[in-house]
Amino acid sequence: MFCYVTLLVQLDKKCYTGKVKINFQKIILSLVKLGIEPFAVPHYPGTWMLRQIVKELDKALEEELEKKPTRQQKYYIGQIYKKLLAEKAITFGKDGYLCLTSKGEKSLANYRLDQFEIKKPKKWDGKFRVITFDISEQKNKIRIALRRQLSSRGFVLLQYSVWVYPYECQELVALLKAHFGIVTEVIYITAENIENDHWLRKQFKLPLP
Repeated sequence: MFCYVTLLVQLDKKCYTGKVKINFQKIILSLVKLGIEPFAVPHYPGTWMLRQIVKELDKALEEELEKKPTRQQKYYIGQIYKKLLAEKAITFGKDGYLCLTSKGEKSLANYRLDQFEIKKPKKWDGKFRVITFDISEQKNKIRIALRRQLSSRGFVLLQYSVWVYPYECQELVALLKAHFGIVTEVIYITAENIENDHWLRKQFKLPLP
């Protein structure tokens, strides 16, 4: 558990320049998703869970920032925890353990999506990744948001609702599906060849045949 929290802090540190800023809300949601379970259900599960979260964050922050968290930081963590409970992003199940609600799952997916980066290999494998979708007019805002996500990440529009990228990006597509709730409307294709792809190769700065 400690190693996992430390990793979350490390990832969060990389998202900012200059002054270190840690997103405690994201880390708390991630801890709840992972699950911290006592040997026996405590009399006050809410208080027990908060103590465990603070304990794990204490160790991780001291390891990464080389100083113990301040009393103010601990208070802040507690306030975020209570806020997540009040907003019903997290809740206690019938077994007494803390779990994410659908709202909490969506919030966590948002953080993952914002920080996700496509890993580009040193050498292109010669295949194109094609993303195609058929989203109804009733979900027009989602369709626009999806286009913006793809465009901002370097995808190129091939035809209406058909986007192309040269590198493996299936994990990103899965995150986008979960984030926007469009699991069945989006199709991921690995294409061995696209006709007249010279302009695409130039666009992505890929070797010409």
